[in-house]
Amino acid sequence: MSVRSFQARVECDKQTMEHLWRTHKVFNERLPEIIKILFKMKRGECGQNDKQKSLYKSISQSILEANAQNADYLLNSVSIKGWKPGTAKKYRNASFTWADDAAKLSSQGIHVYDKKQVLGDLPGMMSQMVCRQSVEAISGHIELTKKWEKEHNEWLKEKEKWESEDEHKKYLDLREKFEQFEQSIGGKITKRRGRWHLYLKWLSDNPDFAAWRGNKAVINPLSEKAQIRINKAKPNKKNSVERDEFFKANPEMKALDNLHGYYERNFVRRRKTKKNPDGFDHKPTFTLPHPTIHPRWFVFNKPKTNPEGYRKLILPKKAGDLGSLEMRLLTGEKNKGNYPDDWISVKFKADPRLSLIRPVKGRRVVRKGKEQGQTKETDSYEFFDKHLKKWRPAKLSGVKLIFPDKTPKAAYLYFTCDIPDEPLTETAKKIQWLETGDVTKKGKKRKKKVLPHGLVSCAVDLSMRRGTTGFATLCRYENGKIHILRSRNLWVGYKEGKGCHPYRWTEGPDLGHIAKHKREIRILRSKRGKPVKGEESHIDLQKHIDYMGEDRFKKAARTIVNFALNTENAASKNGFYPRADVLLLENLEGLIPDAEKERGINRALAGWNRRHLVERVIEMAKDAGFKRRVFEIPPYGTSQVCSKCGALGRRYSIIRENNRREIRFGYVEKLFACPNCGYCANADHNASVNLNRRFLIEDSFKSYYDWKRLSEKKQKEEIETIESKLMDKLCAMHKISRGSISK
Repeated sequence: MSVRSFQARVECDKQTMEHLWRTHKVFNERLPEIIKILFKMKRGECGQNDKQKSLYKSISQSILEANAQNADYLLNSVSIKGWKPGTAKKYRNASFTWADDAAKLSSQGIHVYDKKQVLGDLPGMMSQMVCRQSVEAISGHIELTKKWEKEHNEWLKEKEKWESEDEHKKYLDLREKFEQFEQSIGGKITKRRGRWHLYLKWLSDNPDFAAWRGNKAVINPLSEKAQIRINKAKPNKKNSVERDEFFKANPEMKALDNLHGYYERNFVRRRKTKKNPDGFDHKPTFTLPHPTIHPRWFVFNKPKTNPEGYRKLILPKKAGDLGSLEMRLLTGEKNKGNYPDDWISVKFKADPRLSLIRPVKGRRVVRKGKEQGQTKETDSYEFFDKHLKKWRPAKLSGVKLIFPDKTPKAAYLYFTCDIPDEPLTETAKKIQWLETGDVTKKGKKRKKKVLPHGLVSCAVDLSMRRGTTGFATLCRYENGKIHILRSRNLWVGYKEGKGCHPYRWTEGPDLGHIAKHKREIRILRSKRGKPVKGEESHIDLQKHIDYMGEDRFKKAARTIVNFALNTENAASKNGFYPRADVLLLENLEGLIPDAEKERGINRALAGWNRRHLVERVIEMAKDAGFKRRVFEIPPYGTSQVCSKCGALGRRYSIIRENNRREIRFGYVEKLFACPNCGYCANADHNASVNLNRRFLIEDSFKSYYDWKRLSEKKQKEEIETIESKLMDKLCAMHKISRGSISK
C-alpha cells in the first residue's frame, strides 16, 4: 500500500489561528509528562516494592511493543481505578500475562499516576492522542538505540578481528610514534594531509619504519625523473605528487601508511565531532517535545472514530478551489479546571492533487457483533491516478496540523491518503523459484527460477546523455525463446504548455545541463575565497541544481514505468501492446564514467547518485503493480555482444571531421555491428534485448567472458580483428570512402 501526503494551507481569521496554535501548544506541553512516566516505568522506578516495580516494568515493555493505537487503553491499567483486563487478555502476546495483577492493583486504587490529575483537564480526543504520540516517540527512540547497539557490536568485532592479525599487530606496535608525531606538529593530520611535507620528512628521518615487516631499514631517495615531475607540478598539486613519488620509491612505507590511514578512518575516526568514547558514532539521545524548539505534530482522528478529530470534510473539486472541514480545537485557556473545546470550521487551499480525490459509497463486511458477516454501505473515497488513467480506491485517515515556522503565523494541514497497490498480473504470479540443492559462496541456498509461458518482460538499458532515459524493449517468453514485441528510445522531457513555443517538445534537464551549472557554482565559490565553516553560499543556485536532478529522476522513472504499462495505449497491427509482467533494469553498481570526449558529462556521472534512479523506479513500479517484480540485471557484456547470435561485436558511430564522414569505433558509441552474422542496430537497443535474454533464457554471453579472460595484449588484437572485419561492410552500408576511415 502506498501512502501519500497532500499539503493544504489553512485560510482562516486570527481567532481560528489562535485556536489552532493553542491546540498545538497544549498538546506538546502534556507530552513530556506521559513520556517521563513511561521512562520511569521502563527503568523500574515505579512501585512500592520490587514486585510492583517488576510488574510496571513489564507493563511498560508491553505498551511500547504494542500498537500505539492501544496506548490509551493500556495506560489506563496504571492510571485509573477499576481497570478491567478483558481486552488485554485477548491480545495474542505472551507479554500480556501481567493483566490480572495490574487489575488487582487497580481495584485497590494503587496507580503509577492519576489520569484525572495529569490528563483530566483535556478533552478525550487530545488525551488519547497524547498517550499515542508518547508511545510512538519512545518506541522510535528504542528502535534507533537497538540499531545503534547492533552496528556498534559489529564495529567492535570488526575492530577486534583487524587488530588480531599479525601484520596489523606490527603496525599497532608503531602506532604510538605516529600519535607522538601528530602532537609534535600541533595536532592531528587533517583529512587532506595538509602537512605532507612534515609527514614525509618525519618518515624519511625514521628509516627503522621501513623494517617494520623485517626488511632492511633503508629509505630509498627519489630519482631524477621523480624530482623533475615534482618541480613541474602545479603549486596546488606539488605535495600530492611528492607523496606519490616518495611512496613509489619506498613501497614498505606505503604499506605502513595504508594501514595507518585505514585504522584512522575506520577505528579512530578523529574527524567525527559527535562520537562514542571508543570512537564509534554517538549513542542516540532522546529530546522531550517542545511547542517551538522540538515539536511533535498533533493528528486529528478521522471521522466516525471515537473520539472524532475532524468531520464534514469538503474536498476541492478542481485545482485552486478552497476546501473545508470542521476540527475539534481548544477554544480558550483553562476554565474551571478544564480546557474548553468546540467544533470550528476551517477552510484550506490544498495541493492540486487533493482535487483528484472524490467521495463515493463503498461496501464493507461487518466483522463483529450481531450483524457479523453482513454487508453494509459505507463512505469511502477514490483517487484518480493520472498516470495509470484510472480511479483507484483510497482511504483518508488522520489530518496532521503543522506550523512550518514553529510560530502561529501560518498553519498547514497534511492529509494522509492510503492507496492499495495495483495487483500483479496473473502471469507474474506464476513465476517460481525452486531450490536446486546447491549453496552459494555466501552460504545461501541457490534457487532456480521457472518462468511461465507467455511472460512479458520490459528491459531498460539506462542512458545518461542528451535528455534520454534509455532504450526499452518489450519481449515475450515462449517455448524457451524470446520474441521482441516493441522497442523505443525513452526521452525525458515535456511539451511546453505556454510561452513563445506552445506544444514544442522540450528535453528536460540533461546531465550536460546540470554539469554546466555545477561548473558555474564552482567558479562562483572559488571567487569567495576560503569557505567559512557553517556558512552556505549561492543557496538558490544550489537548490536549482538539486531540483533539476530530482526533476530528471522523477521524469525518467515515470517514463520507464509508463512504457512498461503502455499507459499511452500504443498499438501494432495485431492490437494493443500488452503491459509488462516484470521490469528489468541495469545494475549500475559497477558503472564507470568513460564517455569519450564528453568531460562535462563524465564529471556529472562521477557525482551522480547511481542508485537514485533505480530506487525511484522501484518505488513507482511497486505502486503500479510490479511488487517484487523489478529485477536488477548485471549489464556486463550486454553492450558488446550481439543479441542475435551471441558473438562478440563492436560499437561504432559515424562522425564528421574535416568535411568528411568517418567511422569511429569505441565502447560508448551509438551503433552496434556484429562480424559473425552481420547484424547492425542501435547499440542501446541491442543492450536492452540482451538484458531480456539474460533474464528470460539465462544467456551468459560466453563470447564476452572468454574475451575478458585473455591478456590485455590479446584482447586488443581480438578487437582489431573484429574492427578490420567490419570496416569494409560498414563503409559500403553507410556509403563512406575507404580512404576516409579513422580509428
